[in-house]
Amino acid sequence: MIFDWNNFSQSMCEVFGGDEEQIEADHSPSGEVLHYKSSQPPFTGRFSYFKFADTMRAMVVEGTSYRDLEFAIQDGDWVRFNFALSINVSMDHIQKTPVQLTSPSWRIIDHPADKVTREVLSKGSEAKWLTIICKPERIQTLTGRSIDDLPEFFRFVDADPERSSRYRDFVLRSRFASITTDILRHEVDTPLQIAYMKSRCTQLLCLALEDLIDPIDSDGLPALSSADMQRIMTAKHHIDEFFLDTPTVKDIAAVAGLNRNSLFYGFKKKFGVNVSEYIHTRKLEHAKMLIEHSDQNLLDIAEQTGFRHQSSFITAFRKHFGVTPGKLRRKS
Repeated sequence: MIFDWNNFSQSMCEVFGGDEEQIEADHSPSGEVLHYKSSQPPFTGRFSYFKFADTMRAMVVEGTSYRDLEFAIQDGDWVRFNFALSINVSMDHIQKTPVQLTSPSWRIIDHPADKVTREVLSKGSEAKWLTIICKPERIQTLTGRSIDDLPEFFRFVDADPERSSRYRDFVLRSRFASITTDILRHEVDTPLQIAYMKSRCTQLLCLALEDLIDPIDSDGLPALSSADMQRIMTAKHHIDEFFLDTPTVKDIAAVAGLNRNSLFYGFKKKFGVNVSEYIHTRKLEHAKMLIEHSDQNLLDIAEQTGFRHQSSFITAFRKHFGVTPGKLRRKS
């Protein structure tokens, strides 16, 4: 049987050899939850399936497998988000190289609508993960953007039947892990808890969408698009031309077409220093050039490069170059 996110009860019973009497159900205005619970092999633990709305559903998996458990899954037009504290699943298409899902991490999975994936929960593995699925229109509603205004990865409407599946993996940062843990530890048995789980899953989905739209790289700084990279380079060129006039961050941002935060984090990500540090370094390098290649006295050079006091100029110069301006002049 192919699991298609609409036949949870039948699929669970077929995979585990049980019957539908093992499926517990609870309902509320916020949605419904179906529980498959098992206390003996081949799987001990639970699968809980939430139907919150026509455009969002979720599944909690927590337990231990005692043999390889194989699922055939067809996502259709659902987009899948996995949040894993512990997972050991291989995923493949026929004659395709398997993708091994590892943890702790979270990922977005977008399969072509007509493709069926074979997913195997490995023998002996401890499973602790949450899957949230949603329709593209749910993503549009949460982000307030049309699909065309979202990053390229969100272009789910693709008529090409030969296109490949798409995966993106991310580190499960502490905030994601905290919400995932909270969802996993909840045993839902009242209508109020269904509403609570809907709220927590929506919160986690919003964080994931935020990461995809404004991603944070492993260095903790926002990732740069090619357009942002060009704007950062424009900012650098402006600084290189006018650094002696000490341009403000506001002025540089306006010239580059960036807001202050994008300029600050983007510049630091690209060049390893923030804007003020870069301007300071450019002034010191200019001072060094004047000391080595001109006859200007050191006091004039200090004033020209923005140092009001010669003592602060000497301190900054020695800290940056390892030598005082006077010693460098005598060597020149």
